[in-house]
Amino acid sequence: MELKILEQRPNPLMKRTEYRFEIFHAEAPTPSRDEVRAELAKATNAPKERVIVERLNARYGVARSRGEAAIYENSDAAKSIAQEHLLVRNGLKEKVAKSTTPAPEPEKKAEAPAPTPKATPEPEPAAAPSKPERKPEPPPVAPKVEKKAPASAGSPKSEKKAEAGTTPSKPRKKAEPAAAAGEAAPAE
Repeated sequence: MELKILEQRPNPLMKRTEYRFEIFHAEAPTPSRDEVRAELAKATNAPKERVIVERLNARYGVARSRGEAAIYENSDAAKSIAQEHLLVRNGLKEKVAKSTTPAPEPEKKAEAPAPTPKATPEPEPAAAPSKPERKPEPPPVAPKVEKKAPASAGSPKSEKKAEAGTTPSKPRKKAEPAAAAGEAAPAE
């Protein structure tokens, strides 16, 4: 595995130095985050506890991976500034369960004593039916659209169009016939 640092950018506000890198791994599969952290720590002479790999992207069919990492000034800064899921991915923090308190278990109902037979049965009140009966709904009826007669009664053509349900449009101009085969266009 060969590591090549593409970019190094100091970030004093976040107390870290950010790196973009590329790893060539021709003989092996994509390296784990832990292997990348160790290699990056060795290349930058920093302790492994301060190195956090943020991204590691492997390309399909190519033995090359690119990624981003940050090396913090101290391990306390790394644990306080870095996002929690990155700390978990890099093995610097244990994953915390979503709920800190255990969910209350439902109470078990005490077994009811067996009913004793009664001498005279009492009439029970009329129970409501478990499911009310549904009346079938009639199918929806489409509203009827009335055709309106045109406001101006004109030519017989407009009357035919009104009967057909279309509105009259402007009359179209006839296309002028092309120049006859024997006539030539006027010369300028």
